[in-house]
Amino acid sequence: QGPSPSSTSPSSPSRQRSGSESLQPTSPTHAGSQAHSGDVGRRTSVSGRSVDFPEFLRIMRLIFDQDDEERLERERDVVKEVGFSREEVKEFRRLFHQASFDAEKRLAVPELEKLIARVMPLTAAMTQEFKEMASMVTRVGEEEALDFGNFLTVMRTILDRNWHNINEASETLLAAAAKAEAASRSESRAESKVSVMSRGWSKLTVSKLSMLAKG
Repeated sequence: QGPSPSSTSPSSPSRQRSGSESLQPTSPTHAGSQAHSGDVGRRTSVSGRSVDFPEFLRIMRLIFDQDDEERLERERDVVKEVGFSREEVKEFRRLFHQASFDAEKRLAVPELEKLIARVMPLTAAMTQEFKEMASMVTRVGEEEALDFGNFLTVMRTILDRNWHNINEASETLLAAAAKAEAASRSESRAESKVSVMSRGWSKLTVSKLSMLAKG
């Protein structure tokens, strides 16, 4: 019995072409173009960082400027809504920026709790209540940070509600601060008067001693 046709039949033309193409060396021109394109890609990836960097910065500035404008617009809307005076908003902004350590100038709720605790002591129950209230009126999660608009909203809420008599606590604190400031000014004036009297007494003493010495 002879060999089967499949074992002796020549390979198909397509398979021959495939094999020849896989074994065919790459032409110098093709290899050169591949090397050139790879070289250009590398140059672009390296030099692109310096060539395109100014434009990249410009785009990022535009994005940040747009974010700032949107944030400022939200803040303006909140300022109109809460009804604080211009001076009050200015003081609140100064306080907000002093207390916020976030790179995006936001204030974490725990930091705001520390500010409230300087006005009046907070129990654990009051702290939890404050977190829930702040989250409800700002629609910001308890673990998230507040922007200035959120901060104003929370301040307006606790003042309007007189949350745990915070208004009375604030007035007591302000009265104590004013009293301490007045005492400090009075002490400063007294020290200044004593200093003037001491200098005058010293001059008078020196003058008398000089006259006695001459006599």
